Amino acid sequence: MHKIKKLIFAMLILGLLGGSYFWFFVYNKAHVNYKTAQPIAKMDADSCYYAFSTGSEESKKWLGQVIEISGIAQSIEQADSLHILVFEFEVDEIFGASGIRCSFLPEQSETLKNLQLPKLVSVKGFVSGYNGSDVVLEHCSLTNH
Repeated sequence: MHKIKKLIFAMLILGLLGGSYFWFFVYNKAHVNYKTAQPIAKMDADSCYYAFSTGSEESKKWLGQVIEISGIAQSIEQADSLHILVFEFEVDEIFGASGIRCSFLPEQSETLKNLQLPKLVSVKGFVSGYNGSDVVLEHCSLTNH
């Protein structure tokens, strides 16, 4: 019985140490400031879209990273409080336009509302993926407009 208590006590201590480690190094880590983050690549929007739509190896390097794209933005969509700048490349009558969709940081919403589109813009954002029709960038900000 004494050995069982020691074993339970040791497991409890190990559990507390493991939980503390997880909280300190994983859960409690600093959040990325996407507005000041440096992009790992700069390219035109056409190159970015076609790299993802063809499944190139280079596009896989950009997943989960901040990149900067430049191109002619055609429209702005709004979903609740989220503003999405759209670069259109292929238009399908059934499914609509395919391209790059950039969801913006909340503090950029006023700047987006004042954009006269279509317009050449540069956008920096976090690449969250390609969904089969659109390259999705999140936490975006305009770098020039």
